Amino acid sequence: MCAHWQNTPDFSYKKVLADELHGFGEITINKYLRYLAKFEQASRGEIPVSEVAFFPPEVSLINALLSPLNSLTESTQNPIALIRSFFQSKIFRKVPYVKVWSLFWATLARVVRSGMNPENYPSGSIYNDLEVIAAYSPYCDAMFVDQEMDNLSRQGDLGKCLASGARIFSLRSKEAFLEYLRQLEKDASLEHIALVKEVYGPDAGTPFIDLLNWDKRKRSKKPPSTSAEQ
Repeated sequence: MCAHWQNTPDFSYKKVLADELHGFGEITINKYLRYLAKFEQASRGEIPVSEVAFFPPEVSLINALLSPLNSLTESTQNPIALIRSFFQSKIFRKVPYVKVWSLFWATLARVVRSGMNPENYPSGSIYNDLEVIAAYSPYCDAMFVDQEMDNLSRQGDLGKCLASGARIFSLRSKEAFLEYLRQLEKDASLEHIALVKEVYGPDAGTPFIDLLNWDKRKRSKKPPSTSAEQ
């Protein structure tokens, strides 16, 4: 995909963004339909039941959308077609997860297009990072991410979109992150601190510095001698 972004002659940031917004719903529906097909195969004994024992999240999403449609729509209307229409609507494209996810991919495409060294192309693990940021940044106060995600999150339309959500920190801004934590502690009311200690114990708020060398001490302890060794 990165090579395609760099080499395609008609690259367009807006087109990548539009494709991501459009493809999000289509991919969700296709995964749902593929699961149904495999479920039918399993019911006929053609494939192991284990292959359909745990359905993907896309199936849960479509099932949740189908539930109210089954009672609200006429029998002549195709529920999947209605869901597909919703996925292509302006309302769906304003869903925070969908908007952030699509903007991230379009931003990454533009960065790659600008001349990124192939050795620096992102690995498959970027999916996990994007998933977490898209899902939680609109609702969190702050997130600590790696420097690659931090760099992307500050660019263009994506940066503007994320500005209304969580504050993004990384090792590049670790001092700002520590200051953010200090300010949270300073601003916390006495009632809040009391509640924290009630929930987490009287030592809540005290740094567990021993954690830094606890594992080292654990490895240094010799196991007790066995009777054979004695």
